[in-house]
Amino acid sequence: MPTTPAQRCPRRSTGPAARCCCDGAHAQLRVHGEPARVDPQIATALLRTARGALANVAEHAQAHTAVVTLTYQEASVSLDVRDDGVGFTLADSPRSGRPGRGNGLAGIRARVARHDGQLVVESAPGEGTAVAASFPLTEADDGLRGR
Repeated sequence: MPTTPAQRCPRRSTGPAARCCCDGAHAQLRVHGEPARVDPQIATALLRTARGALANVAEHAQAHTAVVTLTYQEASVSLDVRDDGVGFTLADSPRSGRPGRGNGLAGIRARVARHDGQLVVESAPGEGTAVAASFPLTEADDGLRGR
């Protein structure tokens, strides 16, 4: 069983537009703005939000491509996960996790709210899905900029 990213994703590359091809979907990572250190709780929320959104892509979207964009702005850091999959009707999205399963969008919503962030989910059948989370940067985060 593969244990390293290179073994799991042999066509993986690194850099500002890193690409990976796993389970039939190509994923790209894009970073915009001046990368800054953020509060560890926000960093963890960003990571878990990305992981949850990508798990949804892998399980439900039937996508060919997913693009993850991390954007550093003066007062916030944003994460966007967009796919070209089958999409869904937002009204049909469960508002809570299902027993024995991950927490999906409900878990992402709760996590973002816990950290005073904002979440926007856009989707429609046949149109893919976009999950956009934004978290405020604090004055302490500003002090870490450029280190």
